[in-house]
Amino acid sequence: MSFIKRCAHAIVSCCRLSALPEVERAWFPFKIFEYLICGAHIIAAPLPELKDVDLRFAQGWDGELPSLLEKLKTAEDDFGRCRAERARTEAFVKRRFSVNGVSEIYGALIERVTVSRQ
Repeated sequence: MSFIKRCAHAIVSCCRLSALPEVERAWFPFKIFEYLICGAHIIAAPLPELKDVDLRFAQGWDGELPSLLEKLKTAEDDFGRCRAERARTEAFVKRRFSVNGVSEIYGALIERVTVSRQ
């Protein structure tokens, strides 16, 4: 699929997490994962660190409109430049957050709770 078609199918949502301090402590990037898996280009403001998931390739925006317009001008080139980082992150997300991956996480959690109660 061409870059333009990917952009045409992507939903653009903008939110500066720094404006929502309570979000910085407890967040999970479901939408970013969805965009990543469907091949959409992601332009994100700095995100709180998420253990094991490297989203730095998508975090070049400072949250201000003028810089967003500049990022959109270079979006296609930026998408091509970060292809390897995207592929690594996408593979990790598919592996870790698939039905099997999540069942392993929950299984380990249940096992820890069970052991701690004995």
